[in-house]
Amino acid sequence: MDQLLDVLRNSPFLERLELGAALDGSSSQEMVPPIHLPRLKALHLIFCISVSNFFLSTIHAPNCSEIFISAYFSDSSNDVLKRHLFTRSADHFSPVLQKLLTRGLCNDIEISRSGGQLNEIRVRKFHDKDSDEPGDQGFLQFQFRFDSIHQIEATVRWLASYFKDGSPKIPTRLHFTKGFEEVRLMDIIESYMSVTHFAIHILFNTPSNPILIHLAQPTSSGWPLPDLEGFTYGRSTEGEPQDEVLLDMLRRRYGSSSEQIDINHARPRPLKRIRLVFRRRKDISMDLLDKVHEILPTAEKFVHFEPDDSNSIW
Repeated sequence: MDQLLDVLRNSPFLERLELGAALDGSSSQEMVPPIHLPRLKALHLIFCISVSNFFLSTIHAPNCSEIFISAYFSDSSNDVLKRHLFTRSADHFSPVLQKLLTRGLCNDIEISRSGGQLNEIRVRKFHDKDSDEPGDQGFLQFQFRFDSIHQIEATVRWLASYFKDGSPKIPTRLHFTKGFEEVRLMDIIESYMSVTHFAIHILFNTPSNPILIHLAQPTSSGWPLPDLEGFTYGRSTEGEPQDEVLLDMLRRRYGSSSEQIDINHARPRPLKRIRLVFRRRKDISMDLLDKVHEILPTAEKFVHFEPDDSNSIW
């Protein structure tokens, strides 16, 4: 670690720094003088929390325009980001984070359940709201694993704290995968961001998916995700009961006026694109495709299969 710090201290023209998890963190608890890297453009940290915090606290890079951080939090407290990663000693990075989180045209948020109670959130920022190239990682990426859903909620609020008051909501693509089905979290994200694309990957074939049911019902303040332009529906099993819930949601949101359940609320924005993701070719339901077309005759429709990295989920 000491050798690395000496190299960094003598590299004022360094423009890119990528540090991996194998680095020894023995010096991470020691206070060291700040390292000024005025030309650093990209900082990637894939570490345990203490080592990542050590570098965020030590490196001063006011012109950084690309940050990737990956970390697992074992602390069960809700404010783990402030307590262990972006601590007061790393406050000099706040202007950089403010610049990056309000820059670009699109947020990309993917939330999954990784097994048991472990939850993962990945946040990316893109210059172009239509960016969907398989290799495009954007210019900011946080990948955090937590023990509780409350920590993810706190993380969303922490991200939103960097948004400027009164500015338009940033368009956001939201992906719930691996059976993640938290309505409350979707509503929290919507309160801070404009969700224009939403994807859900259903693992269990039950007739009561809470997300689809929630999207089918207007609340007192209007329809959930009113700005939705693109919707992706993926399932891993034969999903006739779940397919019926999907169709019911589409009819209620986008069907003819006779199918609308509440004429007192403005209809959601028309859906421009819908993707249906099947596990295998033999799982395709032509009946489902026909019914989706009846409800959404003008929307673009796409079908693809898992795994298929050549196609964006959007």
